[in-house]
Amino acid sequence: MKFVFDQETLDLRDGAREFFSAENQASRLREITAGGDRLALWPKLAEMGLLGIMAPVAAGGLDLASEDALLFCEEAGRACLPEPFSETAAVLIPALRGLGCTTESMIEELVSGSRRGIIVHPLNPYPNFAEDVDFALAFLPDKVIVSAGEHIKITAQTSIDPGRSLSSVAVPIGKVISRGRQGEKLSADIAARGACAVAAELCGLAARMIDLATEYSKVREQFGQPIGAFQAVKHLMANAQVRLEFARPAVYRAGVLLNTAGEARDCAVAHAKIAATDAAMSAAETAIQVYGGMGYTFEADLHFYMKRVWALAGVWGDRSHHQQVIDGAVLGKAMPVGPGNTFMGVQSAC
Repeated sequence: MKFVFDQETLDLRDGAREFFSAENQASRLREITAGGDRLALWPKLAEMGLLGIMAPVAAGGLDLASEDALLFCEEAGRACLPEPFSETAAVLIPALRGLGCTTESMIEELVSGSRRGIIVHPLNPYPNFAEDVDFALAFLPDKVIVSAGEHIKITAQTSIDPGRSLSSVAVPIGKVISRGRQGEKLSADIAARGACAVAAELCGLAARMIDLATEYSKVREQFGQPIGAFQAVKHLMANAQVRLEFARPAVYRAGVLLNTAGEARDCAVAHAKIAATDAAMSAAETAIQVYGGMGYTFEADLHFYMKRVWALAGVWGDRSHHQQVIDGAVLGKAMPVGPGNTFMGVQSAC
């Protein structure tokens, strides 16, 4: 499968990277840790049209393909953006689009930034920034409902990442929008989109930590020379980069399959989440080895990205959950495996 993004999409991606880098520097992350506004950039995200990357043009959006939208989730991860950008732009809005014409006004308001919403899902039990939302799309055991903000009951939860504001959410009443098989399909679709968005963020985080460690290895000296000159350090950095380069195509492939259904998509998503998690964890471990103990300290920017990786590793399914998906497909022989399928059959997801 060949992944080639058109130049217009790449230009938009580059613009988003510049915006995130300029507006969300480490100084802002420190302010947030001290109690600063985690949603300060929300109006600017709306103004730039970033919240509408997957919204229809009629609603003020860009209507990008799923795999293209993941580029922007990756940039949000690279910047360690505290705002719930990916959750809204790459998960919630596509979910509402899947519900049909009754959600058009809701999508327009999300794109404009005038409303905020969350998804409450078994694989996302502690939504990010549930406080003061206007509505919740909740997946309950027997139905899917949309509930207005005044009916949502939240209980704050502690997060290892100061840039995330987590809550357990109870949605006692709301408008039923789906039941039975339709509800199950919608739930699976949303779980796949959520895991893909997080996988893309993890790739961005990994890239940023590798960059930080590379720059630090040029200035930290041992035995009279920068540690980046030592072969052992070069090998560590190269291994982390290789893991990232192998994870990215898995994430993009999963993005291509998001509009389909079945075990091919589910396996691709599971592979993407596992590969991205492993790449980000490897990058974090490597960066800590390069930085030494000070990498854990508040003074080092690295610790913000590490904490975000640890936080996202279990969001929309942890490694064990996604490993079970792949194991079930392979051991149950639901998916063809082997070199012929892996390298020749583009329809294969395993």
